Amino acid sequence: MVVAAPEGHARPAVTHPIAYGLALAGPAVSPALAAVLPEAGEVPAGWPAVTVRYRIGTRTEQAAAFSGSGAVVPSAAGGHLVFERAAMEATFEVPARHDDLVLAHPCLAGVGLVAAAWLDRPALHGGAFVVGGEAWGLLGGVSAGKSTLLAALHGRGHDVLSDDLVVIEDGRALAGPRVLSLRPDAAERLGSDAAMVQVGGQPRARLRIGPAPIHAELRGLLLVDYDDDAACTGVERVPAWRCPRVLAASLAHPDVRPTASALLDLAALPVWRITGARRWSEIDRVVDAIGKVVDARRIDAA
Repeated sequence: MVVAAPEGHARPAVTHPIAYGLALAGPAVSPALAAVLPEAGEVPAGWPAVTVRYRIGTRTEQAAAFSGSGAVVPSAAGGHLVFERAAMEATFEVPARHDDLVLAHPCLAGVGLVAAAWLDRPALHGGAFVVGGEAWGLLGGVSAGKSTLLAALHGRGHDVLSDDLVVIEDGRALAGPRVLSLRPDAAERLGSDAAMVQVGGQPRARLRIGPAPIHAELRGLLLVDYDDDAACTGVERVPAWRCPRVLAASLAHPDVRPTASALLDLAALPVWRITGARRWSEIDRVVDAIGKVVDARRIDAA
């Protein structure tokens, strides 16, 4: 995409839409999609270019299949992603073209996930945010409220690197599309100006979160573990011997596993478990608890 400069100024700067450590191009990367992707003036070395396209039609349903040469991944928004490694072409075989905000999230996460498997990049089910130039991963199970917490952290002025997928390269968390996926009631309660889309026949909100660094050093991980019977919010450091098990359970897909050395490097990061009741009245307390962990870690590292 080219950013125009006023007449008489320097020539326009060329920027490249990226996501999850990949430079994205192709017919599916429309101006509307590029507008919600991170941009890099120069793509870092080792980040491959991926052509993203559509093939409109139908495909027989099948389970996810990964190999060294290609992958087929069912898409959360319908249809399949077919990724050919030699050509680095990611084709969405769908009945109809997706809304660009749906392609941005969750569809491009499939592209990032498959590429992570080929590039030996750990990929975790969660999100990441930035404090003081450093990234923190936010992990948790399905419907753990990670996106809502990321939206709350964003509301307090923190950059959000990614939602739903955390891809890590050389100790850095890589930026994903600049949108958060929220339930309509969560978007309404947070007072966000979000766009409504349909994902798998269900209404969802897409909150634009603005620019962020294309990557940031990953300093720690936070595991959200809600307990509806909890009387208050609690924080505990996960013992080092349990961290590999926590990370193994947090992998984005059971068939996409990093090498043992990559997983051990990741397990060396500190992990905290944050508990609290799944109530709207507790969100500010949970965000406060996250802030205290991050601040204490930064003080210890200083």
